[in-house]
Amino acid sequence: MANVVTWSIITTCTAILVSPAVVIAYKMHLLKSEQNISSTDIQEKIAREGHRFQVPFQRNTIASKRNIDEGRWWCLITSTFAHGSALHLGCNMYTLWALGRPLLMMYGFKPFASLWLLSGIGSNLAGIYWPDIVAAAKKNNLISSSRTLGGEHKGGSLGASGALCGMAGFLSFLVPSTAVQTALFAGFSVYCIAENAVPELGHVEHLFGLASGAAYWFLRLRTGRF
Repeated sequence: MANVVTWSIITTCTAILVSPAVVIAYKMHLLKSEQNISSTDIQEKIAREGHRFQVPFQRNTIASKRNIDEGRWWCLITSTFAHGSALHLGCNMYTLWALGRPLLMMYGFKPFASLWLLSGIGSNLAGIYWPDIVAAAKKNNLISSSRTLGGEHKGGSLGASGALCGMAGFLSFLVPSTAVQTALFAGFSVYCIAENAVPELGHVEHLFGLASGAAYWFLRLRTGRF
């Protein structure tokens, strides 16, 4: 079960990443086989094809305020399976194998799925509304107006890292040897938010993912499911 679920997620995430490129490459092959078509025409048609794929992708797989405001709530979930690059995908899938697979072996699919959804949705909501929280804090003079605190409006976020951080937060209570690593990662995220360092990473999403995992652990502890 653990291997099947893990590989199914890896396969799904990989397919989402590469499918647009595969389709466009196939379209390009078909165009090149046509006669009486110039290279300029090919480039223009490929650009249009790319745009055709990019718009639906952004509307259905990116966790953004615009998508939520327009009713596409499923982006809070689908974004956890979408990635922006091969490196992004590789790092997250390695983490999935290291954290998610043992979790599946210990507790089975339902707790794994619950934790994935709770942490993924929670971290995405935090990332979406964090700029509004920071803006409100500045307006009420709770923080200096010169501090950004990771509160710049972004186009949205995607990736499994929020859900995976939830697993890290959950496992840190079960496997004490991992707690130090989790605490160091959380400290790094707090530092980056405070100093606006490494802004290309979703530090807010990572922190709230960790918090969601910890909350899930306390919930299971209170309900006696250990």
